[in-house]
Amino acid sequence: MKCHTWAFIRNPEKLINDGFHYFGSNQPFSIVVAGRRTIILRDVQDVATVWRNTQALSIDPFVVLTLGAFGIGKPTLEKIFTDPRDLIQGQARMKSVLINSNPNNKVYMDLEREWFTSQLLAPEALRTLQKKYLAYLNESLSWTALSPTYVLSRASSPETTTVVSLRKFCQYTVSYCSTNTFFGKKLQQIAPDFLQHYQEFEKGSWKIFYRLPSFLAVDSHRAKERAVDGLAKYLSMPDQDHSELEWIFQTIVSELGYLGVGDQDIAAFVMVIIWAINNNAHKVAFWILAHLLHNQPYLLAVCDEIDAAFLGRERGSEGEPSMDILLSACPHLDAIWYETMRVYNATSVIRQATWPCTVGGKRVHVGDQLIAPFRQFHLNRDIFGHDATAFRPERFLENRTLPRTKGYAPFGGGYTYCPGRLFAQREIYLFVAMTLRRFEMGLVPRERGPRMPQVDKETPSAAAMSPDEDVLVLLQQRKHV
Repeated sequence: MKCHTWAFIRNPEKLINDGFHYFGSNQPFSIVVAGRRTIILRDVQDVATVWRNTQALSIDPFVVLTLGAFGIGKPTLEKIFTDPRDLIQGQARMKSVLINSNPNNKVYMDLEREWFTSQLLAPEALRTLQKKYLAYLNESLSWTALSPTYVLSRASSPETTTVVSLRKFCQYTVSYCSTNTFFGKKLQQIAPDFLQHYQEFEKGSWKIFYRLPSFLAVDSHRAKERAVDGLAKYLSMPDQDHSELEWIFQTIVSELGYLGVGDQDIAAFVMVIIWAINNNAHKVAFWILAHLLHNQPYLLAVCDEIDAAFLGRERGSEGEPSMDILLSACPHLDAIWYETMRVYNATSVIRQATWPCTVGGKRVHVGDQLIAPFRQFHLNRDIFGHDATAFRPERFLENRTLPRTKGYAPFGGGYTYCPGRLFAQREIYLFVAMTLRRFEMGLVPRERGPRMPQVDKETPSAAAMSPDEDVLVLLQQRKHV
């Protein structure tokens, strides 16, 4: 059987589309990736079957591969899937959540999923995160605080226009605010270059995720190692230096320590989570703002909704929007969020068979991989209409039930349904709202006229997709009216 590994890494969407065109149906078919039989699914009902069958189909092998790609050693990988009662000894047993708040004696990885649900979905905890994020965003978007990381030409006064890289503006601001939300500023005091190393790593993180040989990803590995070193230095500080560290990370660090995991592996573990939090959000923010800047009527509609969320405060002021209004009374903002998550999301359902089963009439053997790329559903004309491949947020205004349509699953489903989905939506809404409230934004004129970036199909993505080029933006502080 032909091996499809390189074609899958370079452009999985093309490979999968070619397969469906070749077979001429939505029935599952097989390819070979990294020497393993991989079954591709395109039918929504087949995906539902995969989500339900947690006994025969597991995500754990892919968790192990991802953690291993980040340099986490085999002893640690074994510990996080071992009964904690066999590992935690002495005084640690009296403190450990794994021992004292774990009546079913779940392994670390299973209980960690519950911790994320508690931190990211519980209303009060979510409000606390939202408040912290907004405070950092308020500070970061101050005119005098604009960072040289994304400013290409700096204005001498508020009345002067500044030119910024939209891509770097979104990446730096969203990453800075979310990282500080979960870790506080102490991390950057202890490891001042952490964010820089992290962002350098993130550019080529796909190379690590797809486990390319080290010599093909030298810069990515070096940046990752430096970022992990900074995290390890911060996490090894006394507990009083972690007063701003969010509960979820306090728990992760403590429990991994009780399991006997070393400082460097703990830091690498935390690095994976930071990557999961940051890697998608700033790309989604970029696509939303880029489309708004290329569609002035829609931009004006979104700005009107956002202004209403500031509850009568002066335009250009540094007030805070009402999150309730942003989430419940901004239909154009909702629609462009939904459409961005539909068009630019390369997330997949991915499982490995640990027991023989059947999916979509196809026999699945132990060791087989199953993959269902959501973008194949999201661009399906049978689900989203004849113009499914076009970016048109109005479809979500015309049909308000579309986000609940089977086949629309930007955050996955089943027991791996993303616990960070509510925080992700809130951080993007706040970022877009605060940015458009603070600044007048326009496109830097191009000789051949405006060009909306397209998806960079040469760079693999496991989630939010990258643009093929940047957008240069004219930024000016908005005047009070």
